[in-house]
Amino acid sequence: DGNFVNDLSGRRGIYQAAIKASFSSTFSGHLGVGYSHGAGVESPWNAVAGVNWSF
Repeated sequence: DGNFVNDLSGRRGIYQAAIKASFSSTFSGHLGVGYSHGAGVESPWNAVAGVNWSF
């Protein structure tokens, strides 16, 4: 019918997991994944990865 409904009431679950590893005193990396699902909302699986270099 073309009407936008902004009703997000209800229950929702957000699931996330991450890990961080230090390879040296100046270099580290991280990996993470997440997913959310609930009444009126669903977010597909997502992943993030990164590195950190301190100098």
